[in-house]
Amino acid sequence: MRPVACAASERTANKGEVVTLPEEEAPTRSSGRRAARRVWTVEAVRELGTVTDLVTAASVLCIGRSKAYELARTGQFSVEVLHVGRRYLVPVSALLKVTGFAPTRD
Repeated sequence: MRPVACAASERTANKGEVVTLPEEEAPTRSSGRRAARRVWTVEAVRELGTVTDLVTAASVLCIGRSKAYELARTGQFSVEVLHVGRRYLVPVSALLKVTGFAPTRD
């Protein structure tokens, strides 16, 4: 299974390549342990359905929760965000497109 987004010790550079950070720069919790992040696969993203919530979309794109809401409020989130009532929803097809994987048609 091919990972979609960066792992905890990786960061996506401007041109889409993944850059591995030195161990001392990798994200850690206040306890000093490395923060665990889910590594998303294409299959796992497709299994989300047609839309997903903003926090899940942010996780796929390696964006934190607070930053995701800030970007959504200002219209600067990486993909299309639907504001439905008090909820922010993100089309899964847009996530697949921005990560370089086109949605499959059956």
